Amino acid sequence: MKKKHAFIFVSVILSLILSLLTKFSYGQAPALGSTDSFALFTATGAFTLNGSNTVFGDVGTDNGAFTIAGSLTLSGTQHVQDTKSAAAATDVSTAYTFLSSLTCDSTLTTPLGNNRVLVPGVVYCITNATALNGNLILDGQNNPSSIFNININGTLSTDSSSTVTLINGASFCNVYWQVNGAVSLGGNSYFRGTVIANGAISLLNQAQLEGRALSIGGDITTNENNAVGCDIYGMPLPVQLTKFTAKAIDANVQLDWSTASEINNHYFTVQRSTDLISFQEVGNILGAVNSSAIRHYSFIDYNPYKVLSYYRLMQTDFNGQFTYSDIVKVNPTKIFGFSIFPNPIGALTTVLLEEGADGKINNGEFRLYNIFGEEIMNTSISEGITTFRTNHLVAGVYFYKIIIDNNMIQSGKMIAQ
Repeated sequence: MKKKHAFIFVSVILSLILSLLTKFSYGQAPALGSTDSFALFTATGAFTLNGSNTVFGDVGTDNGAFTIAGSLTLSGTQHVQDTKSAAAATDVSTAYTFLSSLTCDSTLTTPLGNNRVLVPGVVYCITNATALNGNLILDGQNNPSSIFNININGTLSTDSSSTVTLINGASFCNVYWQVNGAVSLGGNSYFRGTVIANGAISLLNQAQLEGRALSIGGDITTNENNAVGCDIYGMPLPVQLTKFTAKAIDANVQLDWSTASEINNHYFTVQRSTDLISFQEVGNILGAVNSSAIRHYSFIDYNPYKVLSYYRLMQTDFNGQFTYSDIVKVNPTKIFGFSIFPNPIGALTTVLLEEGADGKINNGEFRLYNIFGEEIMNTSISEGITTFRTNHLVAGVYFYKIIIDNNMIQSGKMIAQ
């Protein structure tokens, strides 16, 4: 009998410990359903976009006008009174009810911020309207699954330039704000987390949002804002890459890419491969951190492979999360160097493929220009060695280009005496 009681006692203690550990580690996240892909959404209310806005994720309203008074760069889908918005209207109400039902573990005094640190697995409550001043720190305690719950029984406003800072692995996709009232994000403020509000949501001039702004009833208004949501797996959406190309120039490989917007972007890593399985790091380029403008990047691989090669970008955020770009390839004939001789120019000029005279070249051209940039010669190059007459050229300085498949891969200066 004593052993039985001892077993029951130990089992109860272990259950309590596991319960506490589970609560501490994971917290309580709502089921967002159809709203998980939205960055900005209201079940009932007008949606007005002022100024220039960039949004990663879906946007919409299920009952109200959708007005783009300024401009919208959208990496997602617009939903206005359609099947998706109808489902989202139901699901956002369910999520709000779930968060409202959570038992409060700790009551916070107002205002928030002033470098206050919150830990995961605790339901924080504020019993009245509050403001966020300065910096609020959310410490993930090195657990990427950490969940934060903050319930506010009243309106929420953030001061200009205020910040919600994530440290030690915390993810904005695991932060939930339940607000029984309107939400106003101050100008130039930096807010993180999913807000589910019972009221209007306003993003003031150049406020930035990482997460979601969802309302069960109230207008949504933006003004020169940048918002990035989460994907259906609860992960932050990546930097929007609009272009990524690779081409050979003068026996090197030049990579160019552009971004339409960047959120929390630390750096890009250029990687190359010959088999699409094993990739080698070539170099790093710092990102713009946060940007709502189009940005262009370039990187030159000065020691490329001499065979068919593949390149990709690995984009890494400041929190260590990373994503890969699509893969681009470089044709090996485009990274071969050419020798042009003699120089000064003689009666005959020869173009030699340095990697072997037996090579075949597709769509190759040798172009010669005078000092005014006028093209005076265009000769086809189709073999590893090509010779043509240049005895008609008058004395002077000329410039040549070798073009393969409409890409310039080598250029230089030549002299005729």
